[in-house]
Amino acid sequence: FGVFDAVKEGSIQMMYSASYYWAGKVPATQFTCSVPFGMNAQQVNAWFYHGGGHELWHEFYAKHGLIAFVAGNTGTQMGGWYRK
Repeated sequence: FGVFDAVKEGSIQMMYSASYYWAGKVPATQFTCSVPFGMNAQQVNAWFYHGGGHELWHEFYAKHGLIAFVAGNTGTQMGGWYRK
């Protein structure tokens, strides 16, 4: 998952990936990605484009000198609560 750092450092020009892979670097970006038991695809799009999500997304990445673009919405991640 070194692509985040590679773009940040200028080694590569861009990447296509899901933001939950770098939760340790930018924890808030997980909310711009699919969250188990979260909103469905239409709700995420509504929040993103009409509820301020897009602006927050850019704010999260700007701290790292990066610009984010929407490139797909796969919908809600499946999830569950398990003992094992």
